[in-house]
Amino acid sequence: MPNINDWEAAKEVPPTIYKAIGEKGWLAGLMGTHYPRHLVKNVVKSVPPEKWDGFHELIITVSEC
Repeated sequence: MPNINDWEAAKEVPPTIYKAIGEKGWLAGLMGTHYPRHLVKNVVKSVPPEKWDGFHELIITVSEC
């Protein structure tokens, strides 16, 4: 949150943020429902890709706010 104004002004989120999200397995969950497991190294461990749905994506999105 402290960097949001800078990121908005730059119209870009630093790649390090995406890398950190990916390492936690959250980026896969933000790709949409039934994300393709073969495209991600780290998956969301508590919910397999085939069971992932909009509700799970909402939880991750809201928990980061």
